[in-house]
Amino acid sequence: MSETGIIFNTQRFSLHDGPGTRTVLFFKGCPLNCLWCSNPESQNSESELMYHRNKCILCGSCIRAAGTGIEMGPDGIVLDRSRVDAAKVSAACPTRALEIVGQKTRVDEIIPILMRDIPYFRRSRGGVTLSGGEPTMQAGFCREILQRLRELGVHTAVETCAHRNWEPFYRAVEPADLILFDLKGIDPSMHKQAIGVDNELIMENFLKLVPLKTIHARIPVIPGYNATDENFKQTAAFMLNSGFKGEVHLLPYHSYGSGKYTALQQDYELTGTEPPSEQQLESWAYSFEIEGLKVKIHKH
Repeated sequence: MSETGIIFNTQRFSLHDGPGTRTVLFFKGCPLNCLWCSNPESQNSESELMYHRNKCILCGSCIRAAGTGIEMGPDGIVLDRSRVDAAKVSAACPTRALEIVGQKTRVDEIIPILMRDIPYFRRSRGGVTLSGGEPTMQAGFCREILQRLRELGVHTAVETCAHRNWEPFYRAVEPADLILFDLKGIDPSMHKQAIGVDNELIMENFLKLVPLKTIHARIPVIPGYNATDENFKQTAAFMLNSGFKGEVHLLPYHSYGSGKYTALQQDYELTGTEPPSEQQLESWAYSFEIEGLKVKIHKH
């Protein structure tokens, strides 16, 4: 019997999550709490209810279906998620303003979905990327998907924060062709302030993984946190000392996911933060290029 996991999205025709044209499968659950997270719905490992005010027509169907836990406010409905039957109210909503995020699925069910675009994968040398959330939190589910896709001749990548004990972490990612390894900051105190945990385990896993797998290092560039000359110089030195030979990807800050915080009734703490300039990004890229590393700056 195939493994079961919980996912929250499948994105086709992605061009920024590994080589070629890719399908990205988003896993639910993450051990980190990054202030800039563009997928806050990925952090909770359980299904949850999102309220999209822009889709709500104030019809009251959800209030009648719920019986309790929802009332009409001055700017849309007001939810008490602890008292609401999410399945009941989302089913009653005619416009999908109330949406359950997170669906349980089996590997046998997800593989045919991931294989829909095999002609595009072959033409572009693309494949499937497992992202999240953190795929290795669902280690058995993650590993079986990777193994099945490898048997089918599909290139695979895993995007990971790597904040996991080594044995379950490596077991989960071992079948993958490529690891997209998130390095969010070299300073442990900054890391704990902005992300909720220090970076010791992550750095240890990076050092262990370098000789074993093909890795691209992905670095979010966040003003006020890791967007400093010193951070990038120290990160480049760490990579050089580790023997890392892969690509470095700089991912400039954006606020595209801020509306999701509202839909989850959460605060977005980086409101007003401006993305780094092209000149700054080029300067920080040079910190890696001068060490002989290939750098790619992602564009939004």
